Order: sequence, then C-alpha cells, then structure tokens
Amino acid sequence: HLPLDQSVAYGDELKVTGKLSDPPRLEGFNYRKYLERFGVQKIMKAPKSIEILCRGCEGNWVTRRASGLRNWMGSNLKASLPSPHRELAMGILLGVKKELPPSVKQSFQDSGLQHILVVSGSNIAIVMLCFQMVFRRFGPYINALFSILGIVFFVLMAGGDAPVIRAALMGSLAGIGVAGGQKIDVINALLLSSCLMGLAIPSMIQSDLGFWLSFGATMGIIVFTPIFALLLQTIQIPNSKYQITKSTSSSVPEFLNSHVWLSAILKILSMSLGAQLAVLPLLLLFFGSFPLGGVFANIFIEPLMPMLMLGSSILGLCGSLSSGLVWPFRAVVYFGFEILLSLSQWFSHFPALEIPQKLSFLSLIALLVLGLLLVLHPKLSEIHLAKPAK
Repeated sequence: HLPLDQSVAYGDELKVTGKLSDPPRLEGFNYRKYLERFGVQKIMKAPKSIEILCRGCEGNWVTRRASGLRNWMGSNLKASLPSPHRELAMGILLGVKKELPPSVKQSFQDSGLQHILVVSGSNIAIVMLCFQMVFRRFGPYINALFSILGIVFFVLMAGGDAPVIRAALMGSLAGIGVAGGQKIDVINALLLSSCLMGLAIPSMIQSDLGFWLSFGATMGIIVFTPIFALLLQTIQIPNSKYQITKSTSSSVPEFLNSHVWLSAILKILSMSLGAQLAVLPLLLLFFGSFPLGGVFANIFIEPLMPMLMLGSSILGLCGSLSSGLVWPFRAVVYFGFEILLSLSQWFSHFPALEIPQKLSFLSLIALLVLGLLLVLHPKLSEIHLAKPAK
C-alpha cells in the first residue's frame, strides 16, 4: 500500500504487484457487470506493493487539469469545513460521496434525499449561467461555445457519471437552441441526449441505475409536474379558490405576501411529486421500498440548495485565502448543512412504502402508459411541452 503521506491522482503511472482475480459474485448485486461499465475485468486484493513511476505523465491533459481542480477544491473545503459538512459540500458540488460517513449516507437514503448528492441539472444550469454572464457581450454563438466548453470541463471534474452526462447534453442542446434563437422541446432534448449516451456508452444505459433514476426524475418533472400544479390550484384558502399567480395587491411587499410563499411551496411540491412519482416504480423494483418522507422533505431542502451550492463553490475556490475573508461564507454554509443534516435525520424516520416485486413491475408499466398518454394528448401537451419558437 502507499505510505500515508502519499496519494495518487488521475494521470499518475503506477506499478502494482499482486495477484489478479475475477470479481466475486455477490447475492442480489451483479458486481462483475457493474465493473464492466468502467472497463474493469479483473481485480486485485491486498497488492504486495504499489510504486509511483511517474506523476501526471499519462491520460488526457484536460482531464488532468479538471481532476487537479477538483482535488484542489476538495482540499480547500477540508480546510474550511468540519466533517461531514465538507463531504456533503463535495457531494452537492461534484457528486463525490464516497467519503461520506455511512450513517449520513444512510439517513439521506432513508429520507429520500440522496438525489441531492448526485450532480445533475441544477449544477449544469449554474455552470451555464456563470459562463453566460461572462461571455454575454460576445454574442450568442461565442456565448454558447464557451458555455458548452465549460460544461464539458465540469463533467470531467465531476467524474462523468451518467446523470451529469445526461444533464450536460441537455444543457448543451439548450445552449445551441438559444444561440439559434429557438426554444427546444425539452422531452425531445431528454430523449436525444439519452440516445446519444446509449450510442456512445451502451453499458451505461444497460446497467447504470443512476442513469434511469435521473432520466425518470427529469421526465417526471417535465410531464407530471404541470398536472400536479393544476391539481394543487384547487387548494382552498379562507373561502376562496387559490390561483398560483402573483398578488395584485401593492400594499403588501412581495416577500411578505402569503400567496407568494404558498405559490413557491406548491411549485416545489409539484416538482417533488412529479419526480417522485416517476422514480417510484424503479425504487420499488430495485430496492423493494420507497421513502415516503422524501416527498415532503424536498419542500424544505430545495430552497436551501442554491445557497449551499453557491457558498460551497466559493469556499472550494477561495477557502485557502485569509480566514477573515471567507469566514461569513463558512458560517452560512456550516449552518446550512446543519439544517440539511437535521432534516435528513428527521425525515429518515418516516415509514417506507413496500410492495411485492411483481406489483412493482406492473406499476412501472402503468406509469409508462400514463406518461405516454400525457405526452401524446393534444390538450395536455400544450401544458408540459416547450414548443419551438416560430
């Protein structure tokens, strides 16, 4: 093994001495097929020696720079935040969750909040927004070009997992559409990005559950969220039918208006219900249970995420500066993660829905049929499809 004062990174050339063996067969998990996704055919347990032959002399130059930036941000977060806050910061920023304590990882899984530790559309949207703000003055085509290059670099930083690749492809398609003055059809963009992934990396589509959960949640948000929003409009507020619109009263500040707050809550609840409904059959089919607390936990968690992502990014990039300069960000991020940890632990005590596997498979078929009917329905299609601009 390596000495404690040494570490390895992408691009290092190693000499490993030991005995190769086939991956073991595990009950309920096809470990061999899982490793095939990464091109791994053999494994080595307890190598006799590991020797570093060359630092940074192999691999792609851009990937080495991306990996180096990720490691640098990780070291800054370690210097700025205690555990497990720093591991959570790396999780929401770059999807790095292997260092999370098992108890924390379990509470996020039981509370239905494990999705926030997976890099997806929110991260890609922030990357695109940053690049668009910087390159807006250079015109739409230059803006789109550098936004896509920024997305590619971010994907390399995040390790290229299926959810982030899918989100990156959708973001790139959106950027190309904006540059050309067109609105993309979001369902077509989702399907096209998935097809491109399947053509480029078939094993990812075949065996990566993370891809299907990401695909299902995104499709659920696109298709089912508007339906839930319409249903939730029937909620009664003191003898009047509530409509999800801004208040026309000018005497009350918008941030104090109860209708504005309820509108935001119902919007988050609609998105949570749409995403959770879409992934429900998959979770039941592969895990045998569905965390009911996750439907409501997202109402409290989602408003925290932009602040935590922004604060964690600042600490990751500037954490090595004088403590007086980053102290306000450190305090805000620390207490934000404290709230996140408390909510995950509290919602993890909610009961889980469990049904037989046969019913799980039937629920998946029923959901696919329902989703197809909604997509093809001529009236409902106007609600959830973003039509190309004429």
